[in-house]
Amino acid sequence: MNKLIVAAAVMAGGLGAPAMAQSHYGAQALLAGRDDLARTIIQARLAAEPNEPSALLNAALLAQRSGRHAESRAFYAQVLGGENVALDVADGRTMMSHDIARRGLALSQVASR
Repeated sequence: MNKLIVAAAVMAGGLGAPAMAQSHYGAQALLAGRDDLARTIIQARLAAEPNEPSALLNAALLAQRSGRHAESRAFYAQVLGGENVALDVADGRTMMSHDIARRGLALSQVASR
């Protein structure tokens, strides 16, 4: 299964890089701005797979959007502590999970100042 990451915000210098694979990773909900629904989906995915990079990156974006920068950084750090996997991003490119997490972490640190 290919995992779709909504990394456009990160790549454009925006606030977050959620890793999203189909609806069960919260991609559609995040893209639609339905953060409450996305949170529910992502929490369920993380309960089943606590180290899944797509879910962790999406959780980081949600935390960042809500101003919970320390929590966001913790999710990005968890991605960096795991396996570096290829993920398909929303614009059709493939990116490595560690690259997305590093970019999101840097943006989160800037946003929290």
